[in-house]
Amino acid sequence: MTPLEQIAREVAMTPGEISKFLEPFNVDLVSENKVSRHPLRLRRIRFSGTKQSADESGPFNFDHSFSDGCTSIASDKNLTGKTSVIAIAKWALRGEPDSDVSQNVRKWLEAITVQGTVDKLPFAIEFDPRKSTGQLTIGVPPEAAVSQFSNQAEFVETMGQFFSTRLELPDIPSFSNNKPGGTEVTHGWNAYLGTIWISDAKEDLLLGETTFANLPTRLLNMFVAVPFAEASYALGQAISRTEATAKLLAIDPGVDLRAERAAQIELELRNLRDQAAATPDPIATSGAVKGTTDRWRKSSQQLEEATLLFASVREDHNAAAGELQLLKREAAAGRVLFALEPSRCPRCATPVKRSEESAEDHCYVCTHVEPVVPVEADDPIGPLEQEVVALASTVVELQKELVVAQSNLAEHAEAMATAQSTLQDLYSGGLSDLVEIARLEGELASVTKDYGNRAEAEEVSAQLARLKAIRRAVESARRDRAVERFAEIDSLLPSLLKQLGFRDAEKAHLLPNAGLEVTYPNEVVTSFKDLSEGEKARARLATIVSMLSVDVGRHPGLIVYDSLADKEMNDTDLGELLGALKALASHHGVQVLVTHKGYDIAVEALGIDSVVGASSAAGHIF
Repeated sequence: MTPLEQIAREVAMTPGEISKFLEPFNVDLVSENKVSRHPLRLRRIRFSGTKQSADESGPFNFDHSFSDGCTSIASDKNLTGKTSVIAIAKWALRGEPDSDVSQNVRKWLEAITVQGTVDKLPFAIEFDPRKSTGQLTIGVPPEAAVSQFSNQAEFVETMGQFFSTRLELPDIPSFSNNKPGGTEVTHGWNAYLGTIWISDAKEDLLLGETTFANLPTRLLNMFVAVPFAEASYALGQAISRTEATAKLLAIDPGVDLRAERAAQIELELRNLRDQAAATPDPIATSGAVKGTTDRWRKSSQQLEEATLLFASVREDHNAAAGELQLLKREAAAGRVLFALEPSRCPRCATPVKRSEESAEDHCYVCTHVEPVVPVEADDPIGPLEQEVVALASTVVELQKELVVAQSNLAEHAEAMATAQSTLQDLYSGGLSDLVEIARLEGELASVTKDYGNRAEAEEVSAQLARLKAIRRAVESARRDRAVERFAEIDSLLPSLLKQLGFRDAEKAHLLPNAGLEVTYPNEVVTSFKDLSEGEKARARLATIVSMLSVDVGRHPGLIVYDSLADKEMNDTDLGELLGALKALASHHGVQVLVTHKGYDIAVEALGIDSVVGASSAAGHIF
């Protein structure tokens, strides 16, 4: 029984029915195993421009042709342009630069040409890096096909279509639920290129440059051509898309339950609305609280002002009355004293004359000082009596006003307390009713909304169930085939790791999630993320070479590794590694490009014809 027949039996369909059902979703189970490897080689990198740097300025021209096997771009110091050379080549292959092409280098460049072959078919990419304009030439003139591009978007699209088609690298689908209906996302040539062009941007990743959409695992399955991997990922995309459609249709099998709940809500709403109708209007009640409070504050102020005025007038009245009483007493005393004044001297009976008594202002009898009788003045008692009477009248009137103000204040205080109590009761009960009414109205709208065409919804629901059933069967088949394919890789890895410096490695296991475990003596197991930087670099190389060694697969056999000697390697390690890469490249028929510091080591390990060195007096590659 074939795998397709096994899948068909598990989902109770015939192979023909499965193929017809999956056709609208672009899922093909029949041609899943028809995979071919298409070798990709870089043959020439050429670029020119004008350099402007602190230690070297002027025109430059880099031009180097590459052969199969291992080629090293090396210098005796850092920051000499080694990374820039392969980054410029990568720029051409992907249609846009990445961070490895510095801003200074971008300003210097004026023309770039990268030539290569796919299945021995020549191609040439020529472009102006300042404008992203240029052309892709496929084949040998005059029969060559030419595709021109006039901006970066067209450049990226041209490269993606060419390499994905020629290398037969299927798009890796994913789905984002970032909006209603979702968004389909495909990962193509650029994602695959991250496993050809190796960097340490994600130092804990064995393959690829990002963990987004589980890409390392998917890239591994695609590159080693695990049967049914492509179909499984396409089915996952179809399921996500159908689930998004189902959400838009709002498929709801509980229509009867929704109708029952709607009736309950309507009854609750009627009762609450009756209660709300008998409840004071919250806005009017709030306004009443504000109005009574304002009136209470105003009457309180008026009472305070009346009290102060009453106290002031009463004080003036009391002062005037006191002064009047004093004047009246003084006047009465004067009359008594005048009546008692003698007309004759009691000693000599001689008539007393005031002029004679006034000598030196002393009485000649009693010797007391005689007061000087002032000139007759107006009587002050009369006007003061009138003022006292007027003030007394004012006091009486103010006292009446004070009583009225006190009464008003008490009345407004009572009105304010009543309004506040009403509002408090409203908040405690009435407003909660209004809130509950609003909530129930929202729920009612939800349970009674139009759920669209029920027949269409049921069709999508059935379609989704069938897709999931097929996906389960296909994924089961993929996992079984992955175990077989990974076991083949596991058998190759220990030898490759030993050649690349893992002298004590006894076993290696490639994990389904694109991880790696290395087993040392005494069954000591170390995962990839726990390896040193140098070990990670060598483990990546060993893994990719093992992927190229299996019977079938999609990896195009080009490996580019930047800054290899920066990974905790001494000169001996680097020399041995370069020698091993040379042997592996020759044995497995792959092309390897590496950059590192250590020109003489590279020449000794690879031969001078396989090493690109400095071309300027300052020690720069270009």
